[in-house]
Amino acid sequence: MRVLQFVSTLNRNSGVMRVLMNYYYKIDRDKVQFDFLYFVKSDDSYQDEIIALGGNVYFVSKPSISFHSLKELHHFFQQHGREYIWLHNHESYLTVLLYPLAKHFGISDVIVHVHLTKYSDKLLSAIRNAILCAPLKILPVKKMACSQAAADFLYGKKQPVYILRNLVDCRQYTYDAERREKLRCALGLQDTFVIGHVGRFQKQKNHRFLIELFAVFYQEHPNSRLLLVGDGPLESEIQNMVQEKQLESVVFFVGAQKDIVSYLSAMDVFLLPSLFEGLPMVALEAQANGLECILADTITEEVALSEKVQFCSLKDKKGWLETLNDIKTMGYCNRVLSMEEQQMLNLMESAKSLVQYYETECMK
Repeated sequence: MRVLQFVSTLNRNSGVMRVLMNYYYKIDRDKVQFDFLYFVKSDDSYQDEIIALGGNVYFVSKPSISFHSLKELHHFFQQHGREYIWLHNHESYLTVLLYPLAKHFGISDVIVHVHLTKYSDKLLSAIRNAILCAPLKILPVKKMACSQAAADFLYGKKQPVYILRNLVDCRQYTYDAERREKLRCALGLQDTFVIGHVGRFQKQKNHRFLIELFAVFYQEHPNSRLLLVGDGPLESEIQNMVQEKQLESVVFFVGAQKDIVSYLSAMDVFLLPSLFEGLPMVALEAQANGLECILADTITEEVALSEKVQFCSLKDKKGWLETLNDIKTMGYCNRVLSMEEQQMLNLMESAKSLVQYYETECMK
């Protein structure tokens, strides 16, 4: 059985792609194979791994109602549609364009998989996406979500939705003391308390809150440092904010990184003050690394799969500061996951469930 995964990008820093690749590595590929159709090119992509695992990769320009775009999509589905039983769509707002073509050219079923709890952090995009997603409540598609919160957001609370949780392979993110020491030495972080964040520099991730919070914390704890992993359109704006607050020597911008384990291991606490999320992969990766995590209460509590996760309101900076102070005062924490925590993050069982879903739901 071949499943066509429709995504925006194959980029390694995409949370959706990290979820899909985690499952792709673990599924029984003798039963189910993934192919990928995407529309945003990237230098740092999963393309080679996908091909090595037996998948195919196809590119189209970003779908729209333009004649060129519709012709391109029509040609793709005319040529490849009958190769697939499922179209698994991860860009819910484009379903209205994809669904009729997929069904016309022989794809049995369409899954719409929601990964967020907001249409967009840009007003016009949010309005557009809300309008385009409105038909999903009546279209005969299979509904899937990364969390109950994401399902309730897009489909409402009365719709039957299959929850496929974002999970990670714990072994890939295990805390590594040697890599921690090596990176901290390289960055000059010895004998410091390192607050960390991993995420693209975009409005959703709320870096401004992070800088404001750290500026206050640093006044009380001058041996603290802020480590920011990622890139994105707002990076220079945040760098300017750091300069204005005269924090250049203690805030580290290291860009997007492939070796995420070294950076998580180098941190002492992980912060995620996002304005909205579905079920953030990076929070799961931080937990798999054994990190203490402080997350915004805008993020569903479904993400908390270990005892090291605490939630704070974005309206209560004092609460964030007190929680940070408690963690710093506590000092060393055990970064080894308990058997119960490892089981909560178990990817293999979820991979089996996904294969079973593909096999059984297509018969209904």
